Amino acid sequence: MTLVIAGGFLIEIPDIPILEQTARNIFFHVPMWMTMFFMFIISFWYSIQYLNEPNMEFDIKASSAASVGVAFGICGLLTGSLWARFTWGSWWTFAEPKMNLAALAMMIYVAYFVLRSAFDDQDKRAKLSAVYN
Repeated sequence: MTLVIAGGFLIEIPDIPILEQTARNIFFHVPMWMTMFFMFIISFWYSIQYLNEPNMEFDIKASSAASVGVAFGICGLLTGSLWARFTWGSWWTFAEPKMNLAALAMMIYVAYFVLRSAFDDQDKRAKLSAVYN
């Protein structure tokens, strides 16, 4: 990760007329989304594992992966909005479906954590959140 960050700042990139130096954001923005997708897939996998074999370890792994995915997703939204501001002149473009769907995905996973916090019983919380995930 350190090499990617250093590369994002130090590697010489071509001067593209519309993007200019905002293309450096690709070094940060794209890996954040890839990590988010990977974490959500891991979370989904462990939720299925929990439904097949109710083991609290699977629930903990699913919840942990989802929280890391949300953190990287929020960072992806922030870097995407920053890039949009310098490229399109606007922080958010509602006509862009990728931005809207990414925000919707974050809302769905925030609702996942709200659902998890609504139950005190660990087994009930684990089952319902595994089904939701």
